[in-house]
This record gives sequence, C-alpha cells and structure tokens, in this order.
Amino acid sequence: MTTADADLAARMRRLRIHGIDIEADVRHRAGVVIERYVEPGFNMRITDVQAAIGRVQLTRLPGMAARRRALAASYAAGWSDPSWTLDQGCSAAWEPR
Repeated sequence: MTTADADLAARMRRLRIHGIDIEADVRHRAGVVIERYVEPGFNMRITDVQAAIGRVQLTRLPGMAARRRALAASYAAGWSDPSWTLDQGCSAAWEPR
C-alpha cells in the first residue's frame, strides 16, 4: 500500500505487527521485552510452504482465470438475463455483456 498520508502509513505499519507501535528493530535492540499494543492488529504473514505453493499457483493464474471466464460464459449463454448475478458496482472474474 502506498499513501501520502503519514498518519495512515503509521497505522498500516502498526496493524501489520499486531498493533504494536514500536518497530521490531527497536524492540530487539532494547535487550528487554517492550510491547505496547495501541490497537488490535493482525498477523497476516504466510509460512514458507504457503509462499512456495502461492508462487506456483501464480504461474497458473492466467489459465485458471481463462477457465473461469469460459465456464461463466457457458452459464451466461443458458440464462436469458445473467445481469442478476452481479450487484451494481461489483465486478467478478467475468463481466456479462
């Protein structure tokens, strides 16, 4: 994520490290455990195995998306009005034409 808003950038950094407002290098250099949670955060990191699987899956993404579009087109061909499948302003792996 990129932003010119310094407050938003600081919040995004906090959220990615469980809501802690002290950077990891500062905590580790202190020699003591320093944890100050200023808001609920997240742990969205993935394991090495998940990353390896994801890298392989990314190489298959164009083919998987093409297959989904082909299936969606075949379903749409059988419907008289496929527009009901998408809410206003939403998008999907395919767009009814």
